[in-house]
Amino acid sequence: MSNINFEHISKSFTGAGLVLDDFNVTVPSGSFVSLVGPTACGKSTLLRLILGLDQPDEGRIHLESKNNDCAVPCAIAFQEPRLLPWLTVRENIELVLEGHCPDGAGRAAELLGMVGLADFANAYPKVLSGGMAQRVSLARALALEPDVLLLDEPFSAVDALTRMKLQDALIRIYMARPRTTLMVTHDIDEALLTSQKIIVLSCRPASIVDVVEVKAGYPRDRTDTNLFALKTRILKGLGIVAEDILEGAGI
Repeated sequence: MSNINFEHISKSFTGAGLVLDDFNVTVPSGSFVSLVGPTACGKSTLLRLILGLDQPDEGRIHLESKNNDCAVPCAIAFQEPRLLPWLTVRENIELVLEGHCPDGAGRAAELLGMVGLADFANAYPKVLSGGMAQRVSLARALALEPDVLLLDEPFSAVDALTRMKLQDALIRIYMARPRTTLMVTHDIDEALLTSQKIIVLSCRPASIVDVVEVKAGYPRDRTDTNLFALKTRILKGLGIVAEDILEGAGI
């Protein structure tokens, strides 16, 4: 497993200005950490920097691996499943295994069983629901046993009930094989249910407003009053106070 170290990261984009300015944080090895913050504050940019899809203007990102056997250092599941429509569910997973796994079919079957889609191995993406497609996306991200799993609002496009089922599935997978996991989400309840640490970010250029430790074990009870207290703390960190919550609820 790997630590993720952001060291003095600065990043700007033409037309968007400065997004990150001397940003520093460490995601501990094997931990599940979520990033929450206002829209366009730089959360997804941090994931892109880890993957090398963008480069920082200043500073560096260091993955300190303790696992010499992992096939790839990190993998990501995006907001959209991004499945290839001309391939079956099984083939979409086997595609990333080519050249890495001698038994791609067996590994794909194992992953589909893990996400509850064994019966849909030969189905095409067009017949899948949004939640099922996201399960395939998650299975594909896990195919090569990455040291680091990145999640960019992976459940934002599905309905509330499906989202809860996917959150439960994600936690089961993490409990079975803990790995360094960094998730971007706008859903505070999702962060509280899944994460051991929640990093609350400001508007851009992003700075760390608060770091919330969630000490409850897995699996967690969504009705836990301790989680509600932490939610209130996070909302205050985001500048949302009790009066705003009541007004939004029409009270």
